[in-house]
Amino acid sequence: MRQKYINECKIIKQNCEYTAETHHIIAIKYKKMHLFFQIIPAIITVITGSLVVTEVFPIETLWLTIISSVIVSVSSILNPRDIYQNHLKIGKSLILLKHDARFLYDVKSSSLNDKDFQNEVQNLHNQYNIIIETAPLTDDVSFEKARVKIKNNIHEPDKDSLGEIK
Repeated sequence: MRQKYINECKIIKQNCEYTAETHHIIAIKYKKMHLFFQIIPAIITVITGSLVVTEVFPIETLWLTIISSVIVSVSSILNPRDIYQNHLKIGKSLILLKHDARFLYDVKSSSLNDKDFQNEVQNLHNQYNIIIETAPLTDDVSFEKARVKIKNNIHEPDKDSLGEIK
């Protein structure tokens, strides 16, 4: 029975790894959107607006100011910054849970009796479900990118020539 709980910990760890990586990929995408659709157009609006008012640029340049303002306005409604922060928060929560799962089956399980180990795994399972229940949706493209990254062993600890973890 203990082996089933160890396997469950490994499944939770793997689920956390894939889901966290997916959320981090989505977070990066929205962070870039925030930069390109909110910050840069806002700066352009301020600069061109100031230069038109001071008559350094011709009045026709005002169209650039208007277009930048519209982009900032639409982006404020879509709010890529909040979406970025939500995905990042979920990703970090899953990373913490992943480490808890690994620690539980790799280290802590040997010092627990079967009943206590069962309770710990159940608690881990419940925590995972709570995180997933509150998580924003992901997409297949981001998941596939995450899968490729994970298959390249980017989450594996570095080892020395003897196979020991550095």
